[in-house]
Amino acid sequence: MEFGQGIIQFSACSQYVNVDFNSTAPDGQGVQYLKTIKIQGIDAKKCSGTTFTIQIYNSSKVLQKIYNDATTSLGVNFIKLSIANTPINQATAASLINAAGANVGNGDANESLTYDTASGAYWVTITNPVLTEGNVGSFTVQSASN
Repeated sequence: MEFGQGIIQFSACSQYVNVDFNSTAPDGQGVQYLKTIKIQGIDAKKCSGTTFTIQIYNSSKVLQKIYNDATTSLGVNFIKLSIANTPINQATAASLINAAGANVGNGDANESLTYDTASGAYWVTITNPVLTEGNVGSFTVQSASN
């Protein structure tokens, strides 16, 4: 089941980026949670030194928690994908920034990052999602220098 998707243009690196949200299978009560975020179209060389922050809002425009931090149990309402200042190649150029602001590379106990060479997409997988399908109304992607 897909939550929604969008195409965004970033002035930071003049790229069109496609963002897709995908859910878990329904649990025993039929509830589905945001499980993966697919980010496609980032050119690592043009976007070097850029961090992309994804935030999700419900239909009332209220910012939503995506997951609870495994260490602090605090709700986290963003996903941050950072592109290296001098990327070696597309597959290894990106890393995740955790809730404490630390670069965790390909992930930690909360989220993981993979790259699909066939599609050119980065996939962020949420380990223990708390955001339900019914609470996804819109999203933003902001870009800033690392």
